[in-house]
This record gives sequence, C-alpha cells and structure tokens, in this order.
Amino acid sequence: MNSRAKKLVFLAALSALGGTAGADAPFVTLMPITDSNPGTDESARSNTAINSVSFKRQAIATVGDYQLVSYYHADGTLMVGRRKKSGTSWTDWYLRKTAFTSFNINDSHNTSTIAVDGDGFLHMAWGLHGNVMQYTRSNTSVLNDNAFTMFNDTVGNDNTNGVKANEIPLYNRPVTYPEFTNVPNSGDLIFAYRTDSSGNGEFQMSRWNNAGNTWAGIHTAYQPGNAPAAQPWIDNDFSGDSLPNVNAYHNGVVYDANGRMHVAWTWRTGGDSTTGFTDYQSNHNLMYAYSDNHGVDWRLTNGTLLQRSGIHDIDENNATPVLSIPDGSSLINQAGMTVDADNRPMVATWWAPNAAQGNHLRQYMLAWHDGTTWQKTAITSRNSENNNNRVPESQLNTYSMSRPIVVVDDENRALVVFRDYQRGNVVTVAYSLSPLRNDWQMLDLTTEDLGTWEPSYDVARWKNDGILSMYYQRIGSQTGVQASILEWNPAAYFNSLVNGGSGSFWNVDASGAWGGASVWTPGMPDGIAAIANFGGGGTAILDSRTITLDTTRTVGQLTFNNAFHSYTLAPGAVGSLLLSNGGAAATIGVTNGSHFITAPIAITAAGVSFNLNGGTSLLGVSGDISGAGDLSVSGGGTLIFSGTGGWA
Repeated sequence: MNSRAKKLVFLAALSALGGTAGADAPFVTLMPITDSNPGTDESARSNTAINSVSFKRQAIATVGDYQLVSYYHADGTLMVGRRKKSGTSWTDWYLRKTAFTSFNINDSHNTSTIAVDGDGFLHMAWGLHGNVMQYTRSNTSVLNDNAFTMFNDTVGNDNTNGVKANEIPLYNRPVTYPEFTNVPNSGDLIFAYRTDSSGNGEFQMSRWNNAGNTWAGIHTAYQPGNAPAAQPWIDNDFSGDSLPNVNAYHNGVVYDANGRMHVAWTWRTGGDSTTGFTDYQSNHNLMYAYSDNHGVDWRLTNGTLLQRSGIHDIDENNATPVLSIPDGSSLINQAGMTVDADNRPMVATWWAPNAAQGNHLRQYMLAWHDGTTWQKTAITSRNSENNNNRVPESQLNTYSMSRPIVVVDDENRALVVFRDYQRGNVVTVAYSLSPLRNDWQMLDLTTEDLGTWEPSYDVARWKNDGILSMYYQRIGSQTGVQASILEWNPAAYFNSLVNGGSGSFWNVDASGAWGGASVWTPGMPDGIAAIANFGGGGTAILDSRTITLDTTRTVGQLTFNNAFHSYTLAPGAVGSLLLSNGGAAATIGVTNGSHFITAPIAITAAGVSFNLNGGTSLLGVSGDISGAGDLSVSGGGTLIFSGTGGWA
C-alpha cells in the first residue's frame, strides 16, 4: 500500500486493506532454503547428521546484507547458497550445486564449514575425518547479487580441490574438525583443525592474511639451521611426562567485544588410558584459556602464560582445569561456548554431575566465570535414563541428547539451545534471567521430531541483529529432506512477557518525553515486540497529553484508551516511532476516544494491524510513514492518514 495520498479517510467498519502476516509463536520463523523454482532439487542429506552437528560451526554466515550456507545435497554433493536480507529475495536463495563431496558421505564427522573474508570471498572446507585437507574459495566476491562459483567446483574431489601446496600448513596430514572464525575489525580469518586421530591428535591454527591472500601457521617453531616447522596450538602430549596421550575437543573459538579470543575444551584419552574408561567416557575436565593476540599466546584465567620451551602452545602438563570432571562422568565434547555481557567466558555442555555417587543421569550443564571464580549449575533436572547407568557410546543415538549451543543477549540472559529425546527431539531453549543462573525455564520452539539434529547458528547474525538463526533439517531419513533456516527473536519474546504480557503503561497525568524518569509502569517499552499502553492502567488524565519521542522508540503493540482526552505521540528533534514485532504484524489499537500520531513512523514488521473499537474511536496519523508490509483495519472506528511517505 502506498500512503502518499493526503487526507485519506478509512472507515474501519467498511475497509480492510491487505492481510496480516502472522508468525508462529513464540516469534519463530522457519524459512526453507529454496530458489522458489519447482524444478530445482534442493533436498538435504538426512541419513546421518552430517549437515547438523555441533562442530559444524559457521554452517551459516551473515555478512552485511547477505546470508550464506553450505550443506550436503541428498546425493552427497555440496550445495552453497546465498540470500539477501533486504528486498523481496529474503526467502529466495541463489543455490549452486558443486561437484565436491565427502571422503565418506555416511560419516557425520565429514561436515562443511564456511567463512567470508574481507574482500567478500567465500572460503569452505569439508568432508574430513582423518583425511587430506579439502578446501576452496570462491572465484569472485559473493557479497552481491551475481552468480558465483567456487574454485574447481565442477571438477569434484581430486585430493587438492584448489588447495595450493602448503597454502594451509600441514594440509597433507590427516585432518578433522575444520572451523573458521572471522578476526574482528579485520578481513582476516582464523582456521582451526585437528591433525591425526582421536585421543592422539593435535589442534593447529592458521591465519588468512587478507591483504596478502595467504595462509600462514600461527604457531611455528624456529630451530637454527632448519626451516620453520609447524607447532601445535593444543598438543597431544608432553615429552618426558608420565601422562597418557590425549587430544583436546574444544567448544569453539570465540571473540569478545574487546577482541580477546577465548577457548574452552575437554581432554579425551587415547588407547593408553590408565583409568579403564574408553570412548567418550574418557573425556575429562573443563579447560580454558584466552589470547589477546589472535591465538599466538595463550593464558590461563589468572593470566599465567602457557609456555613450553619458548613456544606458546597448550598441553595437559601446563594447562589447569577450571572444573575437575573425572573420567566416567559421561562428559560430552565439542559443545557450546560464548561470552556474557561482561565479556566473561561461558560454556554449555552435558555430563552426569553426580557420577561419583553412582548416579549417571546426564544433565545439561552451564559453566561460567563470574568475575572471581568459575561456577557451574545444572540447566535440566532429567530424572530417569537407562536405569541410571552410564549410556555407552554405541547407544548415544538411542538415548540421544544433542550437544547444546549457548548465547547471551544484551540483557545478560543466558540462552541454551538443545534437542533431547526426552522432550520429543524438538528444538528447545532453556533460558536464565538471573546472574546466578539458577532460574532455568524451558521453551520449545518447534514440534517436529528432528531425529539426531544438533543446533548450529549464525554467529554474525546473532551479534549484529539479535536473531538466533539456525540450520534446520530432520535427521534419520534415507531420502532427501527440506533444508531450512530456523530463526527466533529472543528480544521480541522477552518483551512480550513484560507485565504478564500486558506491557507497560504511561503512568502520569502529564505530557512528557517517552524516555522520561518514572513515567512508565513497570518500565519503559522500547524494543522489538514491546507493548506500550496509553490509558487503561489506572492513571486518569484530566486533559489531553502529548508524549514526545525523544529518539527512535521501538514497539510491537501500541494501544490508546481514553474516551474524554486525547494522547498525541509527537516527534522531538530526532524522534520517531519504529514498529517491529518479531516477524509478526505490529498492532495499533484504539479502545476509546480520539488519539493522534504526528511523529514519523518506520515499519519493519510484517505489516500493521489497526484495531479501532467502537463507532466513535478515531486514530489520526499525520507523521510520514516508511517501510513495507500489509495493512489491515478492524473495528468500527475511523483511521485517518494525512502524512506522506514511501510505505509500499
């Protein structure tokens, strides 16, 4: 609808323009990965979790106005795709089916990972479980609306796939768990991966120099008269000690707002374990280190430098556990990590916290640093499983709990996403509002049984937009299934809970600024899906009142209710009203009386629903309107538009 016409009067009882675009509560959107061409087969491989395991970090990546994805097609070849956030193409993908495939397409370790560098080139590694590195880049920038290709993507696997000799150090050694991380305020990338095997592997770390278009190992040992040799980031043993060989399973490489790099991990013992435990039951301890120079030097929580023979690497001899978790505790590896609003590390994982007492019930657990020390708490209270015996690795798909991811929002709420067979294998969010992390509540975002799906999310979209954007598909089918992006808007959800869902009320018999002190009960509404009420909250006004928008204020619902005096929302020097309701249509309602909006209105919601109750209610909108979306009008009142703008 275009609102350029002047003095256009709508009689709500007679007119309904367009329709509202609804969204599944609670503020969840499920968008298929499709180019909208019925002739295109976009189905995803589903017989294993190769597309949706926790260590498929950077499964989806947003850069500016574009979101990119990689996944295995049902036939085993790799798909890469891109969609644009703005305009009409948000649900229409550009998809390219490559000839690349995995060394073992039925092994869920052999996932893919992507990242975009500072020049807009897409980097991808894939198909690895103790195999020679498979890595390629796009031939052009992908941050535009043009078709793109990946180097050698019509050739298929040839054991190099575009990797130039020594382009990524140690690329010709057995590699598993490739993972990209974008270096903040830089076009560079960090690339972490494990060499060799479980229980005896070393993690390496390389950096992409975007200015020079080259990869270089971050840890390099220099010996007089010899060429530099790659040095592990996290080593598997310490020569001369009596400890068995181990390898680290980390929970992701995370940057905080100050550019500090964080990593947490657990150790897994190889065949020389001395405890009698094997497989994942040999996982033990939670470790942590940070780096202030992008992975070159690493320090413990207390600042102690992890150093051996002048080389800054990490091993079981010099790293100190932040939580002691013994072998046999059913500790899972490669779970989730983030930092909180104060840039302090936080880890979500699962183990059996009472295993030492013979209780092997696994619980989702949170570990975090509170500024003084490391804390831990149980997120769940699961009360039965396998007769309280340990679940062996061979039965983890039967008693299936996904590894979790964890994020923290601007209000310092911890949000943990997981899938548990005991909850029907749906996508569940556990959230804690308390800084003590002791008030966990559960929210199911979906209803579909996803099999052994695990969450992976778009880090940049979360950081920049506050949207939890996750790769979504069902696992366990022998045929292809639809791949989708599941998005949840936590801010919209939590704003909708304010004051029991009724929102905030203007509580003074006076005009004033929207952001004034003590003018709202229980607090100022300003955020996606926030609810603002003028009247109806127990405070009577004895004359018409003007509320000045002192800056851009955001709401999802706005209600006026006074039969005798009017409320007017007026612009300040820079004030405007932003309508945003977490993917649903915003609503503006008039319960009684005549009320006015003279401030500019911007619309980012899925349209606007005007609810004008009674034949005498009136809403006058004279501020300029911008944005897009459908408009619907209900009730018996009158809606008057007299502003200009580009609402389409």
